[in-house]
Amino acid sequence: MSRPACLLCLCLAACSSTTATPDARPADRAASDERGADRSSLDRSVERARDRSPGEPRPPAHWKTIAGANLSLEGHTITLLQNGEVLIAGGCKDTGGSPSYLRKSYRYLPASDTLVDAGELVAPRCEHAAVRLADGRVLVFAGQRESSGYLLDTELFDPAQPAASAWSAGPPLPSARTGASALLLADGQLLVTGGDSNGSDALDAILVLAPGASSWKIPLAPLKEKRRHHVSTLLPGGKVLLSGGSRGPIGNRVFLKNLETYDPKSGTSALLAAPMSRPRSFHSATLLDDGRVLIVGGYCEGCTESLDDLYDPKTDTLAPLAHPGSYPWSHVAAKLLDGRVLITAHDKTSGMVVAFNASSTPPGWDVLPALPHPRERADGVTLGDGSVLIVGGVAQTYPAVVYASSVERFFP
Repeated sequence: MSRPACLLCLCLAACSSTTATPDARPADRAASDERGADRSSLDRSVERARDRSPGEPRPPAHWKTIAGANLSLEGHTITLLQNGEVLIAGGCKDTGGSPSYLRKSYRYLPASDTLVDAGELVAPRCEHAAVRLADGRVLVFAGQRESSGYLLDTELFDPAQPAASAWSAGPPLPSARTGASALLLADGQLLVTGGDSNGSDALDAILVLAPGASSWKIPLAPLKEKRRHHVSTLLPGGKVLLSGGSRGPIGNRVFLKNLETYDPKSGTSALLAAPMSRPRSFHSATLLDDGRVLIVGGYCEGCTESLDDLYDPKTDTLAPLAHPGSYPWSHVAAKLLDGRVLITAHDKTSGMVVAFNASSTPPGWDVLPALPHPRERADGVTLGDGSVLIVGGVAQTYPAVVYASSVERFFP
């Protein structure tokens, strides 16, 4: 998530912006919040959704605009908590030509379709990353704000605490950055790769934070390729796939079409021989039920191909896929409980939404109901019952930025 108009002012103007973040392991400690909910409520909602009788009537797929929930923002993060609620943190919004950086956070309660206060971050930030840790807390890190540029400070959100005391300082990064990618490894360690520290080039840095640690470890071997605005995906077996991104000065970026795998056991990475069908950054890379990775969309200056890729880690091969409709970047990619992957368009008019179906014969795209309020640069997450929550984004960029303030929920 890495999308805002304020980022485009930095990147695109200089040239003329959770992944997918996998779900964390079960908690090492209980994560009951002040409302007394616990993780079992999420487990039960997943079981109910999956155990639907084949003959039981199912309502047609549809969107629901959440009444009374309005958030005008971009560059925020959205994280599924262990009790099934959702944390929405930080971000920025255009205030007449310059970005305003936000400190507010909210919790979305799926059972009542309401937003409640989740307190204020220690400091405002936009274009940051957020990962739910193994103990149920959420680490927010990196990004940018006006007063200090790119950030090295981190923050921890504890859902067990009341909103007024939920946020606290976390272990600082070794250096400031934005555009990094992060995910939780199978052993509970947090892996952060790449990013950009000053706009002159991407980083090849690898950082690891062990559960409960107060400082980051830096493996001896860096990445084989410097990357910013790439995507990391946890593969079956524990390795991590790093796809695309860009390197070089912001004003003269080189967009990447290569893939790299990082092995947490050895602390080393390797470039794969097969390239993607096109260079891409601000894309998505989602693990499918069969172990393949669906790589969709992405921004690339001068690229004209509307192609996605299917990566098979068993054979280290890629197969190109034609993408229907408006080609996405900085889009929402959400895996549904039936294994399909929902993709929104980079489109402020049609609101087109599709889902990749790997189980169909042949595999292909299903057209879903369009977003009621089209937007670009939103963020989204799959909830415990299989519905998808979408928050924020931009409905208009010219002559002035207009935000899509409605919160939308899709029921497949």
